[in-house]
Amino acid sequence: MKLSITEIDQFVHRRNELINSANTVMEHFNGKPVNSWNSFNKHLVDIYSWQSFYLIDNTYQELKNSGNFAIISNDSIKNGVLNLDLLYKKLKNTENHWRNDAEQTLHPGSYEKHDINSMSKNYVFQLSDGKMGVRGNLTKESFGGIFNDQKQKNGFAFASLNFGSMNGTFLKMKKKCKELISQINNELKK
Repeated sequence: MKLSITEIDQFVHRRNELINSANTVMEHFNGKPVNSWNSFNKHLVDIYSWQSFYLIDNTYQELKNSGNFAIISNDSIKNGVLNLDLLYKKLKNTENHWRNDAEQTLHPGSYEKHDINSMSKNYVFQLSDGKMGVRGNLTKESFGGIFNDQKQKNGFAFASLNFGSMNGTFLKMKKKCKELISQINNELKK
């Protein structure tokens, strides 16, 4: 569970960055001029390339699949583990909902109108501090009239909303992990 807390913390941090990226893109949709197309590209591709979370739950899965979950005698710990699993399922549901939103709102416009090759090379260049990829010369034309695409605007609004919801679930999961660690430690002292 300590590994899960570390992983959750990393994902909350990353999702906060994605919320910032989505909100920054939305500012440009709402009329704020783009001063750097490279920076704009980084925010776009950050959202396009989000990653799913996977709970580190090997012990729970092993106990459950072997039929040995019942050997946990402390009902509070057992219920806590089940509640953590429920929170994880809720998170996966929100991720799947977001994936569907992205496939409906973001992907069609980007695949049809953006210069994905130049955008991806530029993104890799930025992430690697110039060691890989190609900075290139991104311009407004590289993004194919994105600011006239209401579906994409809605997609970035959904990104901020969904990543915020996911972070709320992450924080509940982290709290539950800490509670379980404390309960297990107390049980071991008996």
